[in-house]
Formats: sequence, structure tokens, C-alpha cells
Amino acid sequence: MKIIKTMDNKSETTVASPAQTTLTDQRRRRLVRGAAAFAPIVLTLRSGALAAASCTGATIVDIPTTGNFSAADSDVCAPEAVVCPGYPTSGPTKVLTQPTLKIQLTPTGTSEFTCNNPASGTPYTGKVAILSSVAASSLV
Repeated sequence: MKIIKTMDNKSETTVASPAQTTLTDQRRRRLVRGAAAFAPIVLTLRSGALAAASCTGATIVDIPTTGNFSAADSDVCAPEAVVCPGYPTSGPTKVLTQPTLKIQLTPTGTSEFTCNNPASGTPYTGKVAILSSVAASSLV
């Protein structure tokens, strides 16, 4: 049943024929089925974009010219990591989870470590991202 109210406040009641009701129901079902079929595709596209732009926790350390710094034994350095937009470039921050060079820290024999360049063997100096082993595993 359909109620139509006009501008002059008169009400009209109409009854839809069974053929109209069936056609409307079929259109509604087709719309719902179509939306349900496309939902996983839309969610996949959205999550892919999020994964590409996601960040993981890190600490930017300014390694002195000696190359020695304090860190945890299981930490990893990522000298080429890119800081996420809007995050600080020193101290606790976030870096992009994109493929990057990850280097296991080398103990110096004291309570300090170095992050050695694999090509030259010399320690990196300056600002370098230090990640926990868990955070480093999120970098591809």
C-alpha cells in the first residue's frame, strides 16, 4: 500500500499490483546481491592502499663518529628507512614499512653496538633508524 500526500494536505491511498511488487522486490534483491559481490573487491583495494602507506615504530638515533651507541641486543638498524610524513625525525618516531636495508647490530664488547655498512664494513654514523626485532619483521 502506498500513501501519497499532496500539497493541499489530501491523502490518497493506492495499492500496488502484485506484478509491480514482484518487480520491485527483484530489483532490490539484484541490487543487494551486486553490492555483496563487490564489497570484498572494494575492501581489498582499500586495505592494499593502507598497507602501502603504513608505518611502524622506530627510534631515530644520532650515531656519533665513533659508531658506537646503546641499544637492545635484538634491535636492528635501518640506515635507509624513510620517516613517515608528520612524524619527528629524531627520537621515537614511525618509519614507512617498505623494503629497506636491515642490518643486525654488532656488539662492541661493551654495552654498546655498531651498525656496520655491509659493503664497506665501516659503521654508519649520523641519524639512523633503530627498530626492535618485532618492528623490523614488518618491513618487507
